[in-house]
Amino acid sequence: MVFPSYVGGVITQEVGWFRADANSVAVWHKARLDKTYSSGVLHGVDVMSAGWLSLCDAVEALEPHVPQCLDAFVPVGVGWCMYLNNSPRGTATGSVPADFARDGMGMSIRSVHVADSETRPIRILTVHRPGLDVGALNTRLIWAGKGEKDEFRECGVRFDFELETEFVENLAQRRFDTETLYRYLECSGVPYDQEPQWDKAVLVTLNKIAFTALNYHGRPQYWGLKAGLETWLKNRDRISLLPLPDGNQVNPSVESGYRN
Repeated sequence: MVFPSYVGGVITQEVGWFRADANSVAVWHKARLDKTYSSGVLHGVDVMSAGWLSLCDAVEALEPHVPQCLDAFVPVGVGWCMYLNNSPRGTATGSVPADFARDGMGMSIRSVHVADSETRPIRILTVHRPGLDVGALNTRLIWAGKGEKDEFRECGVRFDFELETEFVENLAQRRFDTETLYRYLECSGVPYDQEPQWDKAVLVTLNKIAFTALNYHGRPQYWGLKAGLETWLKNRDRISLLPLPDGNQVNPSVESGYRN
């Protein structure tokens, strides 16, 4: 079992890595969310034990959701934890790894692996380290993929273990292939091939309260507090308050023809 990979479907094709224990990262992330949602949206951010025993438990709990409301930090090896979440298309680390390093918390990594057998194969490795100055960030990015054409990008200071001949292949996906991605993770100290300690996983949950109604397609439409209040005042008979993450349970009295 290795990460990132398709071992857990879209939940594990992209994973974040933090050189820190899961509890400390979860507490930092909660404080980050508290600050982000301190105004404009009624919310509650909680930290709790996930209660998982296996990868299957994690995949079931982190089923993609709109909007994202669960972040999981899972201990792996010694001194590392892995980051997964329930973003709409599977785990998406976003700016979390970069913010972690920018805050001086330690080294963090975004890693992505979509196999060559898929329609759009891609490998991404982004390593963030705190800079010398407060808020500064040192980043090394390597990106190789195939869409309508082969693409390859790199930026930042190369690692000491990188070979000068590393990226001479003509095809982008061969310049940074699966073997190279995992080798770079190993050289960076990441325990990518070790079994995560699922029973010690920590969840950060975001329970936003937003206004919802069914849009033209019959799907829930969400607003933040200010926009929601304005919309509700004009359409009280068709809009109700619903807590998330149970946002998909739309009030049956809401009319399905509503346009936002």
